[in-house]
Amino acid sequence: MSNSEYDTEYVDVAVIGGGPAGLSAALVLGRQQRSVALFDDGRYRNSAATESHMYLGSDGASPDDIRTRGRRELAAHTNVSVHAETVAAISRSADSGRFDIVSGHRSTSARAIVVAAGQRDAPSQIPGLAERFGDAVVHCPFCHGFETLGARIAVLSERPTIPVQPAMQALYVRTHFSDDVVLCANGDDVPDALRERLDRHGVAVVDAPVTEVSGIRGDLVVQLDGTDPLRVDVGYHVPRFEIGAEFVHDIGCETDGACILVDSAHRTSVPGVYAAGDIARIRTQDVPLTFISQAVAAGQAAALWCDQDLFAVDAGLTA
Repeated sequence: MSNSEYDTEYVDVAVIGGGPAGLSAALVLGRQQRSVALFDDGRYRNSAATESHMYLGSDGASPDDIRTRGRRELAAHTNVSVHAETVAAISRSADSGRFDIVSGHRSTSARAIVVAAGQRDAPSQIPGLAERFGDAVVHCPFCHGFETLGARIAVLSERPTIPVQPAMQALYVRTHFSDDVVLCANGDDVPDALRERLDRHGVAVVDAPVTEVSGIRGDLVVQLDGTDPLRVDVGYHVPRFEIGAEFVHDIGCETDGACILVDSAHRTSVPGVYAAGDIARIRTQDVPLTFISQAVAAGQAAALWCDQDLFAVDAGLTA
């Protein structure tokens, strides 16, 4: 059966992404009596994490618990349908201006879209690192730093790069959480000035390439080329980021790296398309804040302005 033969679901808004930003947006729109289709492909950036932090009232709760509570709250709104499907393609009708959304088993037509599909972490290709990412190897000293208080810490650099970002991370965790911090430069050339700064703050630098990461949290083993392995309690690693929804390029949203650029109302460069959560960056921000609390707030804001823009059209308030 071709997609054109599917029955089409007509809604006010399609929300793409079932994490905190998408669930928050769907809840706001549902409460405002908008018909909503929420698409959740089950892929979450924080799926490897067992705890989340700095979300008031839920500090220490697992990301899965937070999502489960959000879905339970959505269930009270019969005007919100939830589909465990991946959005395959989006196009816009030249006649109606509506967005045509094709997913695995349905066709949906929406007046507006909130993209909350997040980002994807792409950890280093060091053998063993990806399997431990989110547990024995973490990425954010705000999200995980308190839990590494007093630990033996190795900050793992990505190759090939001048390790400024991992060096700054090593300095940060050294000044906040631990006296025992090592920067594993992974064969990269650490500039002398940067090396001197690290030394002044008591951060050791290991230059040898990292060949493998093994072990568990509390006994993490960093294998090094040509020298003895390094044993620590936990590793830090800043991964590369990838955009969580390739279809944003099909509908023409302006992007910057792994982010969709939005204004203060979370409108993208495409009228009728809004973005929230990790995938969105407000143009005036240098760096997006990728915390659960920020995602929830961004989902609320995107939904609010989406609803207001639809209201302006319905009430004849637009020029």
